[in-house]
Amino acid sequence: MSQRLQRATMLIQMRRYDEAKRELTLSMADDPENPSNHMFMGLCHSELKENEQAIEHGELAVRMAPEWSKAHSMLSWIYMKAHKYKDARLGAEQALRLDPADTMASNVIAMVCADAKDWDGALRAAEMTLAHDPDDTEALNIRALALRSQGKAGASVEELKRSLQIDAEDATSHANLGWTYLQKGDLEKAETHFREALRLNPELDWARQGALETLKAKVPIYRWILGYFIWMATKTAGMQWVIIIGLYFGYKVIYLALAANPATQGLAYGFMALYLLFCVTTWFAGPISDAFLVLHPFGRLVLTPWERCGGLAVGAALFLTLAALVSEVVLQNEIGLVLAMCVGFPAIPMAMMFQSREGTPRNVMALVTVASFAMAIGFGVGAIYGLENLPTEIASFCRTCSQGFFFVPLGSIILANFLSMR
Repeated sequence: MSQRLQRATMLIQMRRYDEAKRELTLSMADDPENPSNHMFMGLCHSELKENEQAIEHGELAVRMAPEWSKAHSMLSWIYMKAHKYKDARLGAEQALRLDPADTMASNVIAMVCADAKDWDGALRAAEMTLAHDPDDTEALNIRALALRSQGKAGASVEELKRSLQIDAEDATSHANLGWTYLQKGDLEKAETHFREALRLNPELDWARQGALETLKAKVPIYRWILGYFIWMATKTAGMQWVIIIGLYFGYKVIYLALAANPATQGLAYGFMALYLLFCVTTWFAGPISDAFLVLHPFGRLVLTPWERCGGLAVGAALFLTLAALVSEVVLQNEIGLVLAMCVGFPAIPMAMMFQSREGTPRNVMALVTVASFAMAIGFGVGAIYGLENLPTEIASFCRTCSQGFFFVPLGSIILANFLSMR
């Protein structure tokens, strides 16, 4: 290995990827036929989220050394970081055919299985790595995650403590242990480990999210909602749909049964109110709690500008909705109710937009939010002024908006859940 390549690998270990790229560029000029240059260049681009360049260099390394398992496993890692999970698994399987002891490849398979909520597969792949390297902290972390997701939080804690005995400075192990304690409800220990993870690696978003959730969980009602979110996150996409649809139809069956009997109609409306409260809190709990965290000294440090914007925007929308409903009660007219719907309905896809991950899900929900506010304007104008009192073109627009407007709440929720599960 040349001195430039050695220097580049040292810079990669220090997470100084831009400097490593400069060294690798010079190393390529000195030795253009060395696949290691492209393999490590792909890794640098991947860590900087420059996925197209990363894949280009990773694939070139494989073409230059098709029988080298490490080139295949590195490319599979790059594919995984780019969310190309099928390609990642195929590359990792090829690396293991060339070298069954390639622990990077087996770890990639474990991570792909974990992403698909295939916890048994994740455990098998992690144990494959640990059979060759019992001190591989990455495999220990994956096994701990799988155990926690299977409801074995105690075993997960022991696994992560072992990982920290091997490497006390491993930020991922601290973050993973923080999530395990958060699931167990031990907020103090969770916050300690999230803070330590962020001290070791300030860019570890998993730890930042955990620190945020720990702060929010100090509010009792949010702690219950967070438990539901964490429990749902351990389920496959298909099982999540079964639960969501099952909750809805279960609610409908119980509500109709209670409403059919005059003696239990009051209970029916109370049950409906509880179900709607559950829906509203799950839609808005994240952004609203982000708005309150803007006032928290540590919360301000871990909130991203996007999260702060989401909290304030959704909080303002809910405030205006409540103000409009109060005005409806005070003024005894329908304008307040119409205004509440015009603000409250589009606030649902807006909340979903701020909670969606970056990329296609967020972009789609942004378009839905804009369309929802446009439909709200058409619906509001038509409801307040009356379609018969408007010019023909405007009345036609308002009528079209009104027809789609009532599908906004449920439609945006179904769409957001579908996008998040893809």
